[in-house]
Amino acid sequence: MDNSIIGVIIPVYKVEKYIAECIESILVQTYTKFRLILVDDGTPDNAGKICDEYAKKDKRITVIHQKNAGVTRARARGVEEASDCKFITFVDSDDTITNDALEHLLSYMNNKTNIVLAKMSRYRYAIPKTTRKHKSKVISDKKHRINMILGMDSGPTAKLFRRELFSKNVYDIPKSIVMGEDTIANIRIAFNNTKNVVSTTKQIYNYRQHDNSIMHTFNKGVEYEELFMENLLSSIPKNELRNYMKYIVIRKIRTFDYLFGYSTEVPAWRSNSFYNNLISEIKIYRIRELFIERQLITATNRNKRILLIFLKRVKNKIFGYETLI
Repeated sequence: MDNSIIGVIIPVYKVEKYIAECIESILVQTYTKFRLILVDDGTPDNAGKICDEYAKKDKRITVIHQKNAGVTRARARGVEEASDCKFITFVDSDDTITNDALEHLLSYMNNKTNIVLAKMSRYRYAIPKTTRKHKSKVISDKKHRINMILGMDSGPTAKLFRRELFSKNVYDIPKSIVMGEDTIANIRIAFNNTKNVVSTTKQIYNYRQHDNSIMHTFNKGVEYEELFMENLLSSIPKNELRNYMKYIVIRKIRTFDYLFGYSTEVPAWRSNSFYNNLISEIKIYRIRELFIERQLITATNRNKRILLIFLKRVKNKIFGYETLI
């Protein structure tokens, strides 16, 4: 098979209501040199059977059936299957892409580029205007890594990757990490990259919001965040960690708000390891109080009061003086 082909990888699990529409959006692409790899991750509904029916009709479709191992392993299995593909893109099985999505992504890929990023519409059926002019820009390697660490554009979708970026460690992520696993994988891809990253303003991806998605059903806690951060930190080369620690602390401050933003009871968080590790990192890496205050100003917090209490504690504990907050 032609090695310039795009591997379109779709993990499939409990999506029999949506999978046909998702597949149809791939089959009508204006760029036709692709392989559609559907990874049935042990789905208990009829989604796997629907995939098989489509595979009978189109030779570009490959269906893989496996025992449930989680979306991370499903994507990894898809990448393994796409060994004859030059580029990789991901689509979630309850979403769709515009009919020119692959053509658009590929048009910005060249010998100096390894990753192309496009936009996604946040609400289902908010179909972007195809006649609107769009812009593109080259993002530096370091800026792209910062964006990944902060969680900006950290999902796997609406992107085109050169397949060679997928080293064996990219998907070496515990199955228990069910939210944010794509952030960790993308950080590892970002550090594998040595070429340009191109970002375009064109919306090519239609994201479906529904109550059964992991975003709506999973509640993160302190233990989960500690496991997540352990894997995130291990994804950054040790000799580069100090260069990115400021951005990791920003992320942790935002996570602190998520975990404790509704509670003003200091004892609820003052003695836990997440808080104390965060305090230590701010001290070790000499991230000054004014820097933290800037994050409070720009953050979209549900409740800033707890972060102001946190800031006061940081100043008192690290810098040794009272504040007017």
